[in-house]
Amino acid sequence: MVNIIFGGIIFWLFSAGVVFAVDFTLENVPAEIFLSAEISPVVNFSCSGCGDSYFRGVFFSGGTTDYFGFTKGNGGDWINTTGDKTQYFKIAKDELIAGSWSGQLIFKPDPEDVHYQGPGNYQFKLGRYTSANSSAVWSDPVSITLLGPSPTPTPVPTSAPTHTPKPDPPTHTPKPPTSTPVQPIKPTAKPSPKLYPSVTSITLITPITPLSSTPTKIISTPIILGTTTIPKPPSPSIFILASGCLFCIGSALLLFRS
Repeated sequence: MVNIIFGGIIFWLFSAGVVFAVDFTLENVPAEIFLSAEISPVVNFSCSGCGDSYFRGVFFSGGTTDYFGFTKGNGGDWINTTGDKTQYFKIAKDELIAGSWSGQLIFKPDPEDVHYQGPGNYQFKLGRYTSANSSAVWSDPVSITLLGPSPTPTPVPTSAPTHTPKPDPPTHTPKPPTSTPVQPIKPTAKPSPKLYPSVTSITLITPITPLSSTPTKIISTPIILGTTTIPKPPSPSIFILASGCLFCIGSALLLFRS
């Protein structure tokens, strides 16, 4: 009896594993894409007796589980990571034909995600969730190269500098200006010009008296500037002699003419 029960349990477990075996593969995954591009790989999914399934595609670096990327949902919206697994692309159990489904799903990278480390080689894989189980069953990863710019580093906020208010400057009462009396300017006395007498020499020539043997005298009288020297009048004898000479000369001329 015990053997029959134990054998039944083993048969049930074996049968359950076969019935609910999940298998899915990816085809037509490009070797490289730009960050702004989308990929549409073909998904081949088979699961006999499975309920509704929810699929998510992720990019990641080799050897890590830091996933990033978008999956396009049934309504056309892009889903990143979410706690509600039913937000991902849904394949209902009614869509399975003989336990299989094949079609294209759409995915794209998320360069704004913190797990994106810049252009380079990444891995891509597909995960299947159920509404009751939060853990995923993953496909085999496929290598894919992402092309594009490096991520922009997030600026680290710095604390604003503490402003220390400066004390008010002391109140300064201006003093009235001290008036300085203006000293009158005394006129400077100009020195009186010195007068220097200038000496002019005047030479007086005394007329030659023909009847006298007295030599002609040249009298040189100095004259001081500003002083007038009046010569002495000739003596009456000179006039008498001069008149006699003139009379003789006139008489001689008359005789000469006659």
